[in-house]
Amino acid sequence: MKQKLKRALWMLLCLMAIESVNGIVIDGLRYSLNGMYASVSGIAGENNAEKINIPASITYEGLEYTVTEIADNAFCWWGESSTNAYTDSRNRYVKYVVLPNTIKRIGVGAFSNVSIKEVKLSEGLKTIGSGAFRRSSITSITIPASVTSMMDSPYEFETFYQCSMLRTIMYLSAELPKYWTATSITYVPSKYGYGVPFCSINNAHVIEMISLSDNTFAYTGKAPIVTWTNNMEGYSVKMTMPTLHSEVGTYEEVIPATFTNGEETFTAYIPYSYTINPVKLTAKVNDASRVYGEENPTFTNSYSGFVNGENESVLTTKPTITTTATKNSEVGTYPISISRGEAKNYTIEYEEGTLTVNKAPLTIKVEEASKVYGADNPTFSLNYSGLKNNETAPAWETDPTFTTNATKTSEVGTYDVKVTCDPKNYKATITQGKLKITKAPLTIGVKNATRPYCGKEPTYTYTYSGFVNGDDEDVLTKKPSIKTEATATSNVGDYTITPTGAQAKNYDFTYTDGTLNITQVPLTVRAESYSRDYGKENPVLSLIYEGFVNNENKDVLLSQPTVSTSANINSNAGTYDIRVSGGRAFNYALKYESGQLTIKPVPLKISVGNYERPYNEANPKFELTYEGLVAKDTEASLQNKPVVRTNATKTSELGNYTLEVTGAYSPNYTITYGTGTLTIVKAEQTLEWEQDVKLLIVNDQVELKAKSTSGLPITYTMTPTNGAELYPAGSKTYLECKSPCEFTITAVQNGDDHYYSTQRITKKVKIVKEEDYEKERQTAIEDVIADDSTYQIYTIDGKPIGALQKGVNIIKYQNGNVKKVLVK
Repeated sequence: MKQKLKRALWMLLCLMAIESVNGIVIDGLRYSLNGMYASVSGIAGENNAEKINIPASITYEGLEYTVTEIADNAFCWWGESSTNAYTDSRNRYVKYVVLPNTIKRIGVGAFSNVSIKEVKLSEGLKTIGSGAFRRSSITSITIPASVTSMMDSPYEFETFYQCSMLRTIMYLSAELPKYWTATSITYVPSKYGYGVPFCSINNAHVIEMISLSDNTFAYTGKAPIVTWTNNMEGYSVKMTMPTLHSEVGTYEEVIPATFTNGEETFTAYIPYSYTINPVKLTAKVNDASRVYGEENPTFTNSYSGFVNGENESVLTTKPTITTTATKNSEVGTYPISISRGEAKNYTIEYEEGTLTVNKAPLTIKVEEASKVYGADNPTFSLNYSGLKNNETAPAWETDPTFTTNATKTSEVGTYDVKVTCDPKNYKATITQGKLKITKAPLTIGVKNATRPYCGKEPTYTYTYSGFVNGDDEDVLTKKPSIKTEATATSNVGDYTITPTGAQAKNYDFTYTDGTLNITQVPLTVRAESYSRDYGKENPVLSLIYEGFVNNENKDVLLSQPTVSTSANINSNAGTYDIRVSGGRAFNYALKYESGQLTIKPVPLKISVGNYERPYNEANPKFELTYEGLVAKDTEASLQNKPVVRTNATKTSELGNYTLEVTGAYSPNYTITYGTGTLTIVKAEQTLEWEQDVKLLIVNDQVELKAKSTSGLPITYTMTPTNGAELYPAGSKTYLECKSPCEFTITAVQNGDDHYYSTQRITKKVKIVKEEDYEKERQTAIEDVIADDSTYQIYTIDGKPIGALQKGVNIIKYQNGNVKKVLVK
């Protein structure tokens, strides 16, 4: 299917090309002109030449045109065709075609289906169209370096489609043409640059024209030397290698190579890519030393690995030398690192050095110290001269250890203090110190004491602060005593108590005061409890006292307490506190105890009366009566309102139903209920029948439409019964008009267990023949409008017709079945 589609497309292109041949003819060739340029569109006249030399330009009517294109299907020969397609058999004689350098494009199918054996393509050609050499007889072809594309589209015929004779293709460009084809022997400047061919025919085999030896080198400071091999059989080659780069990097070269085979000479452009890699250069830091606390010295380094007589002057960035050691770093060794150097043709590796930090000189002296007799030795301290880095003390290899003959029990005097130590970053010179012991102070205090108003004097306790070496108050030669201004009947308050008069051999005394606190005596004030009924006034409230001393009574109080409660005559039943407050006394602590006022609920009876209603009506509103409400209370005073419950509904059967009162609640009442009775009796009903049946026609079937308010079925009777018949149909009743006659129909609803009977409605009916109907109806209409009044006329179904007066013909309205309403 694919081949058939290609063939059909190809024929279409050929036909289009042939049909468009209407250009000028010069020297046996047909041209088409466009501006300053000419395109060869085929052979003209009797030109049967085997070799065609395409000129670079032509002259027509005095103007010169540059020949730049071989048109689509220009030399195409389709041969004999069963489709009767037009073919140009002259093209079959062409064997050789030589193109000038001016040709830029060879069109689609330009040399297809001809016996052409050779086409010499010239430099300057850019594009070879799809299927340009399709089914041609060429055996070898050279693609100039200027060609960039071998097809117009990847979906059309490839350039050498079905060229079974094609043995050799030579590509001269360093860059592959788009959509290139490989055949049995295909020479390319570089396999790497060309890659996989777009199309392969005739057992394609791709060969590099020139093989180059190495393409990777180590930097030596000199240009690398490369050898090459000619792979073109039968051709000698002349190729001069350019001077290659000597510095590190990746480079691209395009090397012209001129191939010769007899008289044939062509130049191909060989791409060559090569890389020069950097070599290793080692940078090593030299070792250094300094004293602790000093700045780091200037570091140096050396190199090994330069080539071609080069030295550190070739570095584009000199290495940075760093160390973790700072002026504050401790004595020891530290690595000296080196990094970040750059040299254009070298990869730099680094070797660290070592910085040694040595100890600095330091003078250490024990500072003078003192302590109080009986105290622990103080913490001794050192004074330094020679510290570095703003230190206040050195770091220690061995921490300072102080020794002295003075102990906690040593007498007052002066004692030597020695120190042993080893500072980490210093070489130390040490000077010893002295400790001085002085007398100890002793503080005597008295603990705070408490007694109640008019109570017994307390026993005082003394406190001592400052005894040392296990001493206690037994070492005192005289015990302390107390001074105070408080008396046996002093009022409540705080009074100073001061110790005094102590003596001891080894202590100097200071005294601290205490406080005697005279406290209030507790006095209980209690409210008495009471009870009353809801709605009554509160009783008179009173107090009881317990706790007076020294024969005192409530008269000593600075203010008398009051008694109160939140309950009043309107308060709900419940329990209420009777609170005491407001009393005040200097020497008594008043304690209040509340009493309780209990308000008791009173009885309340709620009753409902007796009621009567008809069947199928809603229950009436039930009224309640209350017996026992007090204190202006009403039904609204109840927290939960009572409700009347009954099981009687709108459609309950006739009879008596109990009315039950329930649901009321109030904390102030004890509630009881009285019941009532609801009696359901038969209901009244009425009958409505506004249907107009006074004039009917024989064979009419009329539905009778009387209705009762209860919805119960209607009973119809007629007198006499000759000429018409009543008959039921489902839930409806119909009047069948059989023959002319006059009679009355009576409608009634007779009632049942729930409803009384309705009134009776009787209508006169006249049945006439159809031919007598108009005359009878006119008489009925005149009866409708028989005075000078204005009426609104409606159909029997209630649809408005219009306002009419006496003498107006309304025969056209609903066969006379109308009703009138007087317009006032």
